[in-house]
Amino acid sequence: MLWLLVLAGLASGFLDWIVFASSENIMRKSFLVGAAQALVYTVLAVRVHRLVLCAENAEQGLVRWTGRETRFLGWLVVVYCYLVLIFALLALLMGAVGVMALLPQAGWWWGATLMFLASLPAAYLFVRLSVLLPATAVDQRRTIAWAWALTEGNGWRLVIVLWLVPILLSTLLPVLEVSSLLGWLAWDLFMAALTSFEIAILSVAFKSLGGFYEEQEALAAA
Repeated sequence: MLWLLVLAGLASGFLDWIVFASSENIMRKSFLVGAAQALVYTVLAVRVHRLVLCAENAEQGLVRWTGRETRFLGWLVVVYCYLVLIFALLALLMGAVGVMALLPQAGWWWGATLMFLASLPAAYLFVRLSVLLPATAVDQRRTIAWAWALTEGNGWRLVIVLWLVPILLSTLLPVLEVSSLLGWLAWDLFMAALTSFEIAILSVAFKSLGGFYEEQEALAAA
């Protein structure tokens, strides 16, 4: 399992360095690198979820792409599209009331605080739908309505556990001013470890909410 985490971190760090080494075509490079990182972290996430939920040894067998990873990535794309929609609506709203015009003058900390507060609606939606990911990793076929029902009454608790720490740590990146290849490798190794930890927490939350046991009970009843 450790080798997969290190591989994901090193690959992600190298890709980030490619994007930010120069400002030329940065948008196109960011899109392509983001897609590549999604593939890498899909494999890592599925392995972590199965390790926590099924006690499946990640060292068994070769790393390969299966239908399970394809469904997992599909749900990632769906959730990402919802997040983009919410951020776009928030940006329009903030622009309409004049908040966006104040951001350049607000200073970095005030701007970061404002963007953090603005991210909370998207965070709430993300965590409510996030249980679809461990469910898919253990071969369950679930729907958005099921995820919403499973996380009812626990949305803000999940925001604190799954969103708060990563978003706060992400604010450190501009402060650290990472620019070298070595810096990006070190940063992304750290983020890969943190991401794996957060994925494991999501697995535990999914299990605690009863999502994993629903499938086991259904199989037993059959």
